[in-house]
Amino acid sequence: MTSGKKNLANILVVGSGGREHALAWKFAQSQRVGKVFVAPGNAGMFSGSKISQAVLESRPVVVADQPGDLERLIRFCRINDCELVVVGPEGPLGLGVVDALQESGIRVFGPTKAAARLETSKAFARRILEKAGVPSPEFLIAHGWADLHPMIEVWPWPEGMVIKVDGLAAGKGVFVCKTREDAGRAVASLKLMDETSGGALSANGFVCEEVLVGREVSAFVLCDGRDFLSFGMACDHKRLLDGDRGPNTGGMGAYSPVPWLNQDQGTAWPAWNDAPLTSVEAEIDEKVFHPVLKLMDQTGSPFRGFLFAGLMMTSTGPKVLEFNVRLGDPETQVLLPRLNEDLFEVIMAATDGRLKEAFPDGLQWSRANALHVVKAAAGYPGIDGVTIRSGDPVFGESKHLVFYSGVVSSKGQSGLETSGGRVLGVTVMADDLNSAHVLAYESINEVNFDGAQWRTDIGK
Repeated sequence: MTSGKKNLANILVVGSGGREHALAWKFAQSQRVGKVFVAPGNAGMFSGSKISQAVLESRPVVVADQPGDLERLIRFCRINDCELVVVGPEGPLGLGVVDALQESGIRVFGPTKAAARLETSKAFARRILEKAGVPSPEFLIAHGWADLHPMIEVWPWPEGMVIKVDGLAAGKGVFVCKTREDAGRAVASLKLMDETSGGALSANGFVCEEVLVGREVSAFVLCDGRDFLSFGMACDHKRLLDGDRGPNTGGMGAYSPVPWLNQDQGTAWPAWNDAPLTSVEAEIDEKVFHPVLKLMDQTGSPFRGFLFAGLMMTSTGPKVLEFNVRLGDPETQVLLPRLNEDLFEVIMAATDGRLKEAFPDGLQWSRANALHVVKAAAGYPGIDGVTIRSGDPVFGESKHLVFYSGVVSSKGQSGLETSGGRVLGVTVMADDLNSAHVLAYESINEVNFDGAQWRTDIGK
């Protein structure tokens, strides 16, 4: 399927956040792409000439917002001759959107519902890691509130316990507890969130893990169901406040590449302290991604899509904290600006199962450093009953990349207003990480809104 006489392809990106804005922005640069649609997208995305909202029956196409959305999504792809669908967020992947599109004969990039369990079920991922022999934290599985309380009383780990919802929780279902008092407060917050969700949060239980000490890094690969290629590394700042304090969030900023992996920090994988960065990526590919993807294939759930491992680089080696079955947000906003490839060509090769054939030497990356700072609405991340502020006008323009997330159209002078959560993020590129940090914070207020909060130590 093509979009017309110039043989240009139409693309549909599913999602509405900063990650999807970055994907649409990158696809729009391709000389082979005609129109880029986003479903449902957000108002900040659609100023680019190639990026349009996917609309059908006078309503933006979304996924699982209302009954019949999936049928409308499929109909939109056929009416608009979409050659490729890329699913950004984990929610639609966990619902089986990829399976449905494949069954309808529509080319789609992303894991099936079965393969997406690497993210949608923490317990499933832990068992896969254990069986594949990949280093990861010790863990216990709590099937409900009744199991959780005894585990808190007797946990065996000296550094504390991480309590995770065994399911999708929009980045808000993870609590790092140093003491049992911390765990009690975490359970109280979880119960409040569970009441709001009608019990959906606790439906699958919880996974309790040992707290690991070290530095976190995100490693990405692009998989075609048989082979995979490295898709870069980045560091994400999860905590709300400077110095990694405050509650966990979906991510307050990121940077790429990761220069400290080359340095002897006492926390990097010991054998890698003086190794080239490419060797670090190769070791992670061999010791983490290869055995997991091989096992997924053997169990009948071959993985096609982006897979990202959140790693803790400890004094005894790297350990996998979690898997995500899609690109991260905000890591995408620093990875894609550094990718010196046509993203459309890369994804088409992956959907056809010919990654190694199309890119025998791997993907090419800019040597520049990218840094991304998120600006969130007041009250974010909205835990413990705190209301997240919305409705504030967004003003200004930046000479740097701005990727929008929590915005809607406004009749006011600015044309945009906040809708809560992570509102937007600014990405800068520079020769080194320190220069990128300085440049980002020199320009942080070029696009602003009342009540904005952001960290001042991204990349530090």
